[in-house]
Amino acid sequence: MITETEVPDVLGGELPELRTELEKNNNDIFKTFRCFYNYTKRCAETGNINKLKSCFAIAAKLLRKGNNAVKSAVENVYVFSVSSLIEIVSPVQQMVNKILPLSLKKACLKHIEDLHSHNDWKDENCLFQSEPIELQNNYYLPFNV
Repeated sequence: MITETEVPDVLGGELPELRTELEKNNNDIFKTFRCFYNYTKRCAETGNINKLKSCFAIAAKLLRKGNNAVKSAVENVYVFSVSSLIEIVSPVQQMVNKILPLSLKKACLKHIEDLHSHNDWKDENCLFQSEPIELQNNYYLPFNV
């Protein structure tokens, strides 16, 4: 199993260009995965397919072989962020969908599904609903109030 202290070494070994940035994260697993996502996003935006495939393969490996802390960080930071790339309708989205490994795609789609299911949550005492709202007296209120 890959531990959270080993993740920077795994990423730095696979992506030497990230070593300097990773060293700045002081072994904070969440900052490390945020850095890894930012690099992945740059690869997607610049159309660097080979590096993008490498990033996804590394993330899939960490999801598969990581301990619970690593898996949690992959899902809560990396997958959360990569999911936004999937939802964007653009050439980037098409490219990401095409090369994303199945295990990461499932995790991203589950994350997106979970986000959308939370939008259906209703609480009559809560002002933060997914219904149309308008600004009245500096408060957001549902139209039907």
